[in-house]
Amino acid sequence: MSPILFAIYLEAAIRELIARGPQRPQRDLNVHLPLEAIYADDTDFISLCAEFLEQIQLHVVPIFKEFNLIVNNDKKEKTTIGHPVMNNDQSWRTTRKLGSLLGIEEDVNRRIQLALQSLNSLEALWKHRSLVAQHIRINAYRAIVESVLLYNCGTWALTEVLNNKLDCTQRKMIRRVLGIKLSDRITNADLYARCGIQPASIQVLNARWRLFGHTLRMNEHTPARKAMAYYFLKDHDGRSGNRVTIATALSDEHKLVNGTFIKSLEDYEAVVELAQDRGAWKELVQKVTDKYIARYEEKVEKKRQKRIEAKRTVA
Repeated sequence: MSPILFAIYLEAAIRELIARGPQRPQRDLNVHLPLEAIYADDTDFISLCAEFLEQIQLHVVPIFKEFNLIVNNDKKEKTTIGHPVMNNDQSWRTTRKLGSLLGIEEDVNRRIQLALQSLNSLEALWKHRSLVAQHIRINAYRAIVESVLLYNCGTWALTEVLNNKLDCTQRKMIRRVLGIKLSDRITNADLYARCGIQPASIQVLNARWRLFGHTLRMNEHTPARKAMAYYFLKDHDGRSGNRVTIATALSDEHKLVNGTFIKSLEDYEAVVELAQDRGAWKELVQKVTDKYIARYEEKVEKKRQKRIEAKRTVA
């Protein structure tokens, strides 16, 4: 079956499931929660009601079969997502979707391990540096290792600890690619300049804003757009406390450039309107990135000054 024909059959099967299947819970309808999220042949059914999803499982197999679509029972998964205060089961953090784990910290740690495996697989390339030009080694690192490390990083909202962990791992790998030892005493700034690579944390920030723009240009009825609109609607009780989420990260970064947070539905709609102009959005992304680079360099300089002062004190 061709991908286009498969998509048509799948859409028709879901429409039939909605018509003949269990009635959706009112609370799902109240928050405009999408029933399904589809990517290729993967289909997720979403609800705030566990009983409704159990009924869906009973109806989906026979209805899909009418459209020559087979549901593989061995691959069916059930994931319950919730904050530790509300749900003691946090196994959802290690659930994999489209190659990424749902938990940000878990996904970053997994990406680091996979990138190190890719780095080790090219040991002959790093070991025989005299036989391979530096620019070739750097290009190989970026294509084979860095692409693994930063896969799907636009969905990450990183804490300062995770940012530092990602940057430290990146620098260790770059030193290995270039054949630089810690005893060579090269600064981080010189290391990045030598290979022409930006810190991983800056690349994550840039990817996050580019993905944000792509998402805002999607149809407003897509699950991602619905989730964003619902978040900024603010007509529901949220969890208290200082948390780093994709929404709070984007809001704080927007404040650095434009002086305003993205906190209300009106703020969100203004950003949606701006995103429709690709040129204007590209300028905004560059401003956010440049601002973050300036802050990054300021932090590096402060740490350098502290080390100098500490040495003077000891002397």
